[in-house]
Amino acid sequence: MTDARPQSTDYRPDIDGLRAIAVLAVIFFHLHESLLPGGFVGVDVFFVISGFLITRNILREIECGAFSLLEFYRRRVKRIAPAMLVVVAVTLLFSQLLMLPEDARSASKSAFASVASLANVYFWLFTDKSYFAVSTRELPFLHLWSLGVEEQFYLLWPLALVLLYRPWGALRFAAGMLALAIGSFALAQALVADHPEFTYYMLPTRAGEFALGALVAIAVVKRAQPRWPSPAVAWLAAIGMTMLVGSLVLLRGRVPFPG
Repeated sequence: MTDARPQSTDYRPDIDGLRAIAVLAVIFFHLHESLLPGGFVGVDVFFVISGFLITRNILREIECGAFSLLEFYRRRVKRIAPAMLVVVAVTLLFSQLLMLPEDARSASKSAFASVASLANVYFWLFTDKSYFAVSTRELPFLHLWSLGVEEQFYLLWPLALVLLYRPWGALRFAAGMLALAIGSFALAQALVADHPEFTYYMLPTRAGEFALGALVAIAVVKRAQPRWPSPAVAWLAAIGMTMLVGSLVLLRGRVPFPG
C-alpha cells in the first residue's frame, strides 16, 4: 500500500535562510545583548515559519484526504521529544549539582512544566520579580518558553484546520486567519504595558505570527499567490530583508515587545 500523503519535495532555500538568520540572531543575542540588540526577534521569525510549514503540510494532506490527527501528533512528538528530553535531563542534573537548594527546586518545577509543554505558562505565572530575584538570564529552562508556545500551537491548530477549513472554504478561512492576526496583534498592543509577562510568553498574543505564516501557506496551497515580475519579487525580498535586519539591529530589550 502506498502512502497517500503528499511528499514535500519542494525544498525552500528561502525558509532555510530565514531559519539560519533566526538561529544566529538568538545565539548572538544570548552571547551578549550588545552584539545584536534585537536578536530576540529570531523567535518571532520561527513562529511565522512554523505557521507556514505546519499549515502548508496539513492543508496538502486535507486536500488529498490523507490527514490524520494521530499521525500528525506522532510525527511532532518523534521530532521534538527526544532532543528536548535530553536537554531537560542534562540541564536538570547540573542545576541540582550547581545551584542553591531553593533555586534548584524552582528549576525542577520549571523542568516539569517544560516537559508538559507549559514552560511559557510557568514563567508567566511564577517568575520571581522581587528585589532579591535572580536574573532571568540565570533561569536554566527559560529558553523552553518558546517551545511551549509552539507545542500549544501544534495541539490546537490541526483541530482548527480539520474542523473549519473545508466547511468555510479557503477564502473565508484566510479571512478568519487575517482577523485572528489583527486581533492577536491588537491584544498584544493593549496588554504589553500593564501585563508584559503575559504578552511576551503566552500564545494569544503570539498567535498573530503563526497566523501570518498560515496566510502565506493558504496562498501557496491554493496557488493563489500573484505572479509578480522578477524585478518586483527582488524588490519585495529586499524590503522584507531590510525590515528584518532593521528589527534585529534597532530594537532593544527595553522596548515593549511584542506590541
